[in-house]
Amino acid sequence: MPRNASAAVNVGPYADIRFRYAWFDNSVRGDQSPEAGDYSQEWNVSVEGAWAHGMRGERRGRRSV
Repeated sequence: MPRNASAAVNVGPYADIRFRYAWFDNSVRGDQSPEAGDYSQEWNVSVEGAWAHGMRGERRGRRSV
């Protein structure tokens, strides 16, 4: 069974889970201003579930165009 809907020959339920971590470490200096900095972290989690459908005229292993 495919892990996503792009393998459209198979049909049925699927789930897709993504994790992302990002970090930023920035600083700014000016001639007449003190140095300013920023540090941040970010976590993202995305969960998707759906039902994969075959296309009309599509059979297992063959596609009609």
